Amino acid sequence: MLGGMTLACAFISAAFYMVATFVMKYWGGQSLLLVLPACGGALLLAAVFEIEAMKTAEMARTFIIILALEFVLTLVCAIFLLEERYGVRDLFAVFLVFAGIALLSVRDGRSATSSAARAMVNAPAGKVLAEARLNAPCRASASKGVKKA
Repeated sequence: MLGGMTLACAFISAAFYMVATFVMKYWGGQSLLLVLPACGGALLLAAVFEIEAMKTAEMARTFIIILALEFVLTLVCAIFLLEERYGVRDLFAVFLVFAGIALLSVRDGRSATSSAARAMVNAPAGKVLAEARLNAPCRASASKGVKKA
């Protein structure tokens, strides 16, 4: 899981991404001389905090957390600051997106560790392919739920 400082940087990054989105929506009709510096500054700060968050954590997991936080913050902003209303179908779609992000952020027991990945890179190609064939379920037995021996 991500450490406290990483989560704090991820939250701040998501907040700045949300600010950039809010500026685009709220001030979209204004002069580009006002909108571009505000959006650019928010995006720049978001990137700085995202870089800090990724220094000590896994890139994909950190990105998913930032995306989920940005998603929640933007939804809250849209409902409370812009007074946007959503129907049941919209809220169900929002739930599905959030569920997908949550599923992606859960660690899969089959994922390779960095030492296993390093071993695969250093191993001869023939040996890696032979091991992959032995460990892969065969197509006929996979449909029946039987593992290959």
